[in-house]
Amino acid sequence: MSRRLLLAGCLALSLGTARDTMVATSPSRSVVLWAWERPEDLRFLTGASVAFLDRTLVLGDRSVTSLKRRQPLHLSPSTSLIAVVRIEGSEALGDDSRSRLISEILESARVPGVTMVQIDFDAVRSQRLSYLELLRAVRSQLPTSVRLSMTALASWCTDDRWIDASTIDEIVPMLFRMGPGARHVTTRLREYGRWPVAECNRAVGVSLDEPWSGLGAATRAYVFNPRPWRSADWTEAQRFFRD
Repeated sequence: MSRRLLLAGCLALSLGTARDTMVATSPSRSVVLWAWERPEDLRFLTGASVAFLDRTLVLGDRSVTSLKRRQPLHLSPSTSLIAVVRIEGSEALGDDSRSRLISEILESARVPGVTMVQIDFDAVRSQRLSYLELLRAVRSQLPTSVRLSMTALASWCTDDRWIDASTIDEIVPMLFRMGPGARHVTTRLREYGRWPVAECNRAVGVSLDEPWSGLGAATRAYVFNPRPWRSADWTEAQRFFRD
């Protein structure tokens, strides 16, 4: 059984056989590997999900630069795909920029095998209203078969609540590289076991190199790895759901 060769810009994604693979965790508590902009060979996985960086969109002065993935990504045929679109820049999202962003995100959604698009954007306060409008527009134009996910700063799920969760299928609060506010956020989450924003409790983003115990009510963990993934790292990533 094979799947088409995936080409997005200069991305070459090859799908190998399922031999010598490692089985994913149970559907009730799943681990998703983030595959960022570097060569990755994930053919050791089977029945798992991979969130791969498909493109980075850089906001300029009334312009958007699209940097599509250039590094190879090798997967087994049974891998479920999540296309990640990273948005960078503190420029305002005008009508032209927003239209271009929507077009690029919808293009990522059309990558063969993709079942979800995840938007990764550390929106500053002045961008928030436009970002909400962007999410609503993307949601309205996505095929019904493709879900919409967004990453979120941990503060957005606690004291700084501004996300309109009605247009998002999944919110992923990020629990790594958090900076000065990390202690407050982690203490609060460990104390209460849940995020104040209810929609933030289904998924979480963590990193393989930052120890973390207790993910609250989350049933899906997206795991970042600062180095290329190996089969031993996949085994290590399961620790986030060990009691």
